Amino acid sequence: MIKLKKSQTIDFKLASNQITLVTAEVKAKKQRYRRKNNPAVELMKNVIRNKDNNRLEGL
Repeated sequence: MIKLKKSQTIDFKLASNQITLVTAEVKAKKQRYRRKNNPAVELMKNVIRNKDNNRLEGL
């Protein structure tokens, strides 16, 4: 019994409970950019197309 305003030692035991976690990998589906008239899209296509020529290792 717990008594108010008195120092006490309370012993208790915890029961063990095991939980198995399962991991799952989720990959996002890559979507194409739909705004073909945007000049930034054409610029990025050129950058990607020439990425091997623009690497620091190649200079």
